[in-house]
Amino acid sequence: MLSNAKKVQALLLNVGVRSFVTTNVAWGSKKPGQHMKIKRHAAQHENKYGRDLGSWTDKNNIVYPPLDDGKRPVEIYYGRSNVRYSPRKMIAIARLIRNKNIDSAIAQLEYINTKGSFVIRAVLMEAQEYAVHEHNLEFKSNLHVVQSFVHRADIITFPIFHARGRPQKGQCYFSDYFVHLREGEIEPYVPRVTAQEMALNYLNSLRHRTIKDGL
Repeated sequence: MLSNAKKVQALLLNVGVRSFVTTNVAWGSKKPGQHMKIKRHAAQHENKYGRDLGSWTDKNNIVYPPLDDGKRPVEIYYGRSNVRYSPRKMIAIARLIRNKNIDSAIAQLEYINTKGSFVIRAVLMEAQEYAVHEHNLEFKSNLHVVQSFVHRADIITFPIFHARGRPQKGQCYFSDYFVHLREGEIEPYVPRVTAQEMALNYLNSLRHRTIKDGL
C-alpha cells in the first residue's frame, strides 16, 4: 500500500504542480516545520536569475552614426531577469532612484534593509563596471538613472498543507528589473503639462461645448 506522502506526490504529478519535498507530509496532522519547507522551496530559485532581457539589453549593441559636433553620451541598458521577489515590493524601490546620480542611488539603497534594494544596488554596480569595460566610460560616477522600472515575470505555484491535510495553493513571484543609465549631468525635470495648462485646457473644452442635433 502507498503511504500518504506517496499519494500526495502522485496527486501533484497528475495535476502538474511543481512542489517542494513532501516526504514528511502526513494527512490529519499539522507539521510544525511547514514554513521551513516553503523556505527551502523558495531557496531553490534564489540564484537562478539572468541578465539577458531581450530587446532591452540588445539596445547596447546599436551603433549610432557620428555627430557633426560634440560627443554622444554613453547610454547603458541593463537589468536582471527572474528575480525571486514580488514586483509590488520592488516597484517602490525602483521609483526611488529615478533621476538621481548613480553614486547617490547606490548610497541610498545601502540603508534600505530589503531584498529588493540589495538586488537593485547590485545591478547598478554591475552596470557601472559594464559601462567602463564595454563602452569605454571614463568616469563611472558620471552616470545618472534615466529609467528604472519593474515587470512581473513568472509565477510558480506549490502546495501548502494545513491541518487534516487541507491543501492551499502557494505562489512564488518573480520580477524583471530594467534600468537605463546615461552619461552626464541630470537633466532638470520638466513636467509634460503643468497644473495651470491643465486648468486652461479644461476651461477651453467647456467653452467649446456644443449641443448635438441643436439649432
